Amino acid sequence: MLIAASKLQNVPLIGMESHSRLGTIKQCIFHPDTGQLLAFAINLNSVIPRVNYISFNDIVSFEQHAVVGDRECLFDLDDYTKVKNILSQKRPILGQKVLTRDQKYLGDVTDVMIEKTTGQMVEFEVHHLFSKRIFRFNDIDQITTKGVVVKNDLEMVKSGVAVETNTA
Repeated sequence: MLIAASKLQNVPLIGMESHSRLGTIKQCIFHPDTGQLLAFAINLNSVIPRVNYISFNDIVSFEQHAVVGDRECLFDLDDYTKVKNILSQKRPILGQKVLTRDQKYLGDVTDVMIEKTTGQMVEFEVHHLFSKRIFRFNDIDQITTKGVVVKNDLEMVKSGVAVETNTA
């Protein structure tokens, strides 16, 4: 089953045992090369605003209006070097420009669809003016600090079938 990353932002993280709100999901952190959802940045419910993280693997369930995890699994960024290294590369997916290999601008990534059970990015939405395109994760050539570079210029048609348009 797929879930949109946009539907996870600002959703409460609920403690598995305490059933209390631990914080709010601020950001989904994906590995830019594999498309794997590694962790969530969590705004903690505390007097002093602070961000901690929880690994995707430590999420117990995705409920309709909350994500359930274990308080013991929250970690500081310094405790998980893989996430720290990915954040330092500044190669996010959400909000990035999407370009073809020949640098044709296609729009900006507005959402990412994730497989709930594996955390794998399946596809992403790209909006430009009044058009919307859907790309599969496999369409990505590379993710750089300047944007997401796709192999083909795919466009969604009314039937919902992706068709390739000639970019060369």
